[in-house]
Amino acid sequence: MEYGPDPLSLVYQVLAVIYLIAIVTLVTVPGGDRHRPGWQTSMRPSIGVPATVRPTFVAATPAIVGIWALSGLYLALGPSLALETLETTDRLVGGLIIFALCGTGAAASFLLRRADANRLLVAGSAVVILGVAVTLLGVLTGTPALLYGGSIVAGVGLGGGFSAFVRATAPLARPEQRGALVAAIYVVVFVSFSVPTIVAGALVSVFGLRSTALGYGVVVMALAAATTVAVSRRLKQVARESAS
Repeated sequence: MEYGPDPLSLVYQVLAVIYLIAIVTLVTVPGGDRHRPGWQTSMRPSIGVPATVRPTFVAATPAIVGIWALSGLYLALGPSLALETLETTDRLVGGLIIFALCGTGAAASFLLRRADANRLLVAGSAVVILGVAVTLLGVLTGTPALLYGGSIVAGVGLGGGFSAFVRATAPLARPEQRGALVAAIYVVVFVSFSVPTIVAGALVSVFGLRSTALGYGVVVMALAAATTVAVSRRLKQVARESAS
């Protein structure tokens, strides 16, 4: 968009083409199951966390809040931080900071798909803490390498941690409960993604871009640390119950 004509319109034209391709592709995907009596009822939206899932869900929720609040921070303030740190107006520089987090996250979720979900959830939270710390150091010192490097590290924690959360909780629910569980997961995701971002946007006008980003990052690290402790305790409890 930075180098093309009429960027405000071009971005939507490109997205429209991508969505059209996705819709056409989706239509060609064969269905797996035949419709059985009552399938219309099963399509009714529902939200819920089954009792068997709640201990793990509650223990890991701080990480999901932190991870997606971090994503919201990057999408809202990341480009501005990158432009300010590199002292440039090139929007490509701002876009790369988002790609460093989200692109790495997508790759990590794929590459780590066979790792033990519970242990990966703990490790992912720890990696998020490290990545955010390095990123904030880059913001404080104005060092682009730390800013982008920390974003890549945080992306590993983002992708690995979120995919681990889904893999750790979904098998604990019966098949007919999983739709409601996934809905509950994404309610947490979108609230975490949106509300802190709006708050941060308001705080920027009061405390400035860097101070807001630093405070936001500290909160994300605290949430990730809470999950690291909570899930570790949950794993020990499960081990004790299995041994007895």
